Amino acid sequence: MLNQRQIALNNFIEQQKQIPLINKFNNKGQQASWDDWGWKIKDVHGKSYNIYFTNPEKVKKSTMRADRLYEKDEILPSPWRELAMCYFLHHEARFVSIGMQTFRNISARWILSKLACDLTNLDQSTLKAFSQNWHSAKWMESCPDFFKWCRDLGIIRKSLKIPVVEERVERTYEAVQSSIDARMPDSRALRALASISHDLIVSPATPSTTDYFSKTRHEFVACMSTLGMASPNRINAEQTVLEKQRLKSDTTKIKQGDAWTEKTIYYLDWQGSKGFKDNRNHILSVMQKPVAKAMDFLCVVCEPARILSRFYESPTEPLKNLVGDYQMHPDNLKPFDMNKPVNMFQLGYILGFYNNAEQQIRLYESKYNLSSQLYKKYYKPVWQLQENDILRLSAKTITPLMGTFTNKLFPLKAMTVAEFQATWITYVKDAIPTFPWRIVGDNKVHLSQALFTFTGKQLATNGSSYKMGTSFYAIESFDLGRLFAKSINSRERHSAKNDISIFEAFGFSKDIRIHPNQLRHWLNHMGQASELSDEVVALWSGRKDINQNAVYDHIPNTDRVAQIGNVQGKLNEATDEEIKQKIRIVTAEDYQKATGKTATVTATGICTQELAVSPCTYLSDFMSHCALCSSSCHVNRDKKAIEILKKDYEVQQARLEQVSASDNFHVNTRQQDWFLIHHRNTSLLKQLIDLMESEQIVIGSPIRYVGREGVFRITDLAAKKVEEVKALLPNSKNEMQKLIENQSESEHKPLPNQALSNLLAEFGVGEVK
Repeated sequence: MLNQRQIALNNFIEQQKQIPLINKFNNKGQQASWDDWGWKIKDVHGKSYNIYFTNPEKVKKSTMRADRLYEKDEILPSPWRELAMCYFLHHEARFVSIGMQTFRNISARWILSKLACDLTNLDQSTLKAFSQNWHSAKWMESCPDFFKWCRDLGIIRKSLKIPVVEERVERTYEAVQSSIDARMPDSRALRALASISHDLIVSPATPSTTDYFSKTRHEFVACMSTLGMASPNRINAEQTVLEKQRLKSDTTKIKQGDAWTEKTIYYLDWQGSKGFKDNRNHILSVMQKPVAKAMDFLCVVCEPARILSRFYESPTEPLKNLVGDYQMHPDNLKPFDMNKPVNMFQLGYILGFYNNAEQQIRLYESKYNLSSQLYKKYYKPVWQLQENDILRLSAKTITPLMGTFTNKLFPLKAMTVAEFQATWITYVKDAIPTFPWRIVGDNKVHLSQALFTFTGKQLATNGSSYKMGTSFYAIESFDLGRLFAKSINSRERHSAKNDISIFEAFGFSKDIRIHPNQLRHWLNHMGQASELSDEVVALWSGRKDINQNAVYDHIPNTDRVAQIGNVQGKLNEATDEEIKQKIRIVTAEDYQKATGKTATVTATGICTQELAVSPCTYLSDFMSHCALCSSSCHVNRDKKAIEILKKDYEVQQARLEQVSASDNFHVNTRQQDWFLIHHRNTSLLKQLIDLMESEQIVIGSPIRYVGREGVFRITDLAAKKVEEVKALLPNSKNEMQKLIENQSESEHKPLPNQALSNLLAEFGVGEVK
């Protein structure tokens, strides 16, 4: 006889199966189903990641290869596989990050595997033994979340006490200092990168005198490193989406004493990230020459790939529109009319893909004599190939034409040049989901205008993202951010020749490595050590909130003590108006004097938790993370904080509208649960904003929300009085029911929420899907 928990499990899984598995595919590329052992998830930018439902005890490393089959005991048994699927969908609907989705999926699979029992009959003793046996496992960190989720669904006993996982946080000074030091780069790596870049990057002459069409991977790494050492940017999110340009400069006059001095400022047009607007990004003057050489180099060496991108977009475009002002070898252009289109092999000849101008390619006379042994040999130079010429699709013919070959892509024996070209262009576009764009996060750049755009042959290495990705004619066959990170942070475990780091390739020590983000930490540190203001450091780094500078602050405490005198002097000279702008700082100081407890200034208020002793564990679904935390105090009439919270409120309102307008909202319990919680919290956020704007409250008074009592506490620090204002909780369930009823009466599909997109863009995040 089924117990109530088993019935709840069955009903829940059946209910979830009614929701379409959108943007999910199995290992064979087919639409995902509930019978699969793994899903490939495609996000809005065309990138994909894998989620598995295999047994981690039986399968150490899962793979989504199309030919991979798993034995019955290697896959989680039903209904626990379906439960793991539901757990993943639960987090996906809550807009949890991909990394957290993956980690919690792994955690759930380990739990289901290790317990090896029916969760519906799980008792306290079994759960306690499980917790004690596996308390040190990394995946146990997500254990409470999984069990609470099961308990809320009624799948396990409501009376079960969920095990508590102790925080694995080192709080000793040595551990904290070690963690901080690990973010700074190895000075040997910086010197090595500078040396390699100096030797590799020279201002190029014209392509007619220089061979740039093979093995430019190290030059790519050198150029990326040069830009990373010239500006504290987010390398993958920003450098890889720069447009083709030369280093720019401007002059300005600054006053030094009684005299005015003219200074030259160097900059590049730059796309911001994480909500920071596009700007003219300042380049260190000492890096002017290396950056100028790198930009000149990239403008020339990457032009063939840009031209190919234009050709793939419009193969019938006249030659002059494809090549623009690119200076090819004049002999390569002689046979062609600039006002007429060319085929891909003629274009390759013009771009210099073939060293031998008279390279002969063997052809068929006709498609109909393939079975005959009597057809005579027929050859043509590459540049003379015409659309009707019939290519012999063999390794001996295609390899010199394309630079590589696989019969899996072209299974036929013969194709005309026109058929081959059409097949190749279609294949490239399918292999690059975002074509003709490169999209990284919220940024994008047109491949025909990108600063960093290479042919597959230029970055020739193992593991391109699609077949024949190392061809002359391949573009965007590598994730440039990942390739750069791997090239400067490669470890000894890589055995393939192409997998060694750039340091080892140029004779430096094997143990030298650097993470891309360490360059950002290093430049931030240099700026702070030079006593640049927080505002300047944040602006230079593309950071909206100067409080985030602390993450990149690596100045030793002994050095910081020496700066206190200078800082204090500047505060004493501040005007009344400047002090009003720092109302949070004043309130934090008054709070510490009144209570004797520490307070940390945050983006929207002050935090009263002693973070050095007890790190923050508060989780929020808002953009302004600290809102509604019981340790967070928000200051009355703090204009900057109010502005941030108001924008956040608009975002959350838009998110509620977007979710409630979903086609599946009336049946999707995950979305409904999220709506109930979020509707309540958004209402409380609006009440907090109203109190912060209220002129009936003493200016500068801390306002704290105490969730367990449902009140806002307002403290008059001068009078040392506390006033409580009852929070007004909305009837979120009734509101949701109205939306569901309205949705049932309407069959229209929701339009894209442009307002939400614009608001989220300001915060540097994507739209809710």
